[in-house]
Amino acid sequence: MKVLIADLFSQAAIEEIQRSGIELVYNHQLNGDSLAAELTNFAPEILVVRSTKVTSQHINASPALEFIIRAGAGTDNIDSKAASSKGIYVANCPGKNSIAVAELVLALMLSVDRRIPEGVALLKQGKWNKGLFAECFGIKGRKIGIIGLGAIGREVSVRAKSFGMDVCGTDPFVSPEQTRALGIEYCSNAEEVSRISDVITFHVPATPETRGMINSAFIANCKENVVLINTSRGDIVNEQELLHELNQRAGLWYACDVYQGEPAVKEGDFVHALAQHPRVYGTHHIGASTKQAENAIGQEALRMILQYHRSRTVDAANLVNMQTRPLANYSVSVRHYGLQGALTTLMGHLRDAGFKILDFENKAFRDGASFKATINIDCNNPQCLEGIARMISGHEDVINCTVIHL
Repeated sequence: MKVLIADLFSQAAIEEIQRSGIELVYNHQLNGDSLAAELTNFAPEILVVRSTKVTSQHINASPALEFIIRAGAGTDNIDSKAASSKGIYVANCPGKNSIAVAELVLALMLSVDRRIPEGVALLKQGKWNKGLFAECFGIKGRKIGIIGLGAIGREVSVRAKSFGMDVCGTDPFVSPEQTRALGIEYCSNAEEVSRISDVITFHVPATPETRGMINSAFIANCKENVVLINTSRGDIVNEQELLHELNQRAGLWYACDVYQGEPAVKEGDFVHALAQHPRVYGTHHIGASTKQAENAIGQEALRMILQYHRSRTVDAANLVNMQTRPLANYSVSVRHYGLQGALTTLMGHLRDAGFKILDFENKAFRDGASFKATINIDCNNPQCLEGIARMISGHEDVINCTVIHL
């Protein structure tokens, strides 16, 4: 098997891959045309990236490609739709960078509260201005609102409480009882969080529902001196409206690690209106950029690579482009002995009837004494399907055949 790693990656994981006998190319300078060329020339089965963009051009560059691993949480930099059209798995490493991102959230919050970047800049200029920083609020006893209570949001909560902050939060997938069990005040939605929080941090994916959620309407509900922190996705911000609000509200601050249109390359020029604003503190999309996070992500990516090398399987918890809702409307369950080709006969009848087979598995009982096959299909003629099942049930190799309406 061949693996191409096109971003910075854990050295320990690289050495383990090499020891496994997998053929490896590691080049963290690849992107754009150079990545497409390497995919064509090397023809790997697995591609591993971190921030490098993977487009349809790259996916079409190598027919051998079977599996793309994002060494991180989100997969916005990968054209998952194009990968799905070619039968290529796309997977990520959820939760492995949560502590690193949470630490950055706290760093950004403290930087805003104590105006640390401005103080550093003045010292670099040879200037002293202690009075400029005498009006900082402090964070003990203030309320931080967390929008998105997944792994990162929960780690932020733990650290915020250690500073003596009150914590509230909301997440459509976390119940009020679960929220309170985490020691977090439950809010039913983001609007409720906005009304009661001094600091608001966002930990949500970029979806149609979250796109542009940081906007004038949201900010209108916030406290006058609110601090907004975004380390999730640039797309959740309506940048024009946020800039307008920053110019209108002298107490509003924004701190971020992500931007719309941020460079796909590791280094280059980047002029961005938000980043230039005096009440915006920004970092360079470094949320997961710690050695600890790199090693944790590297070990998870390594686990997926070795598992795929052994069995060509990927854990469902990592996959992001598989169908989650069943497309099938009927399932055929067959218990059989695996001796006389009953499944081949059944498949032929299903094909001849015009039914679309969507997925299939055949599991063996101990010592191969018998088998159970499950065939999920798109069926527009249930009566015909029932007839096929009755006919197959009479086959000498079949114990029983049943039809289940999903």
